[in-house]
Amino acid sequence: QSFITKYVASDVTKVSIPGESSALWSISPPTRRLMQTKLLANDSNIDIAFEWTVTRETQTGLAAESVSNINSSALDNGTRNALFEILSSGRTNATIHRLYPRFVLAPANGQARAVTELNDNSFVDVNLLQQREGEAEWWSLSQLSNYTLPFE
Repeated sequence: QSFITKYVASDVTKVSIPGESSALWSISPPTRRLMQTKLLANDSNIDIAFEWTVTRETQTGLAAESVSNINSSALDNGTRNALFEILSSGRTNATIHRLYPRFVLAPANGQARAVTELNDNSFVDVNLLQQREGEAEWWSLSQLSNYTLPFE
């Protein structure tokens, strides 16, 4: 029996996250060069982290207003090389595997957690796109695959 069959449609909220960054990305030239060096070096892991916070209007004092958590994973060599190329040669996009959870369980209190019962489908792969306009830089994310809920 699947974990999702324990829930009804009113238990689940579908969230759409805008993929455009609300902030410009600023990095000094020496820090960019250091980042490029670390991306090419195979002597240490480079992790990427995605933090999520679920904030809700509470009807009573029984539920926390916000619960959050972080997903962190090591970048594989292909992703490291793609990010290096973005920072150095004008390539614009890279795939980040398993960046954030497809489903988040947000209990009344405590820490939110990723729902991992979907195994390979538990986390989302995204396309990371670096945007440039003049001297300004920012990042955009887009989900690479969709998942249909059984009660949609």
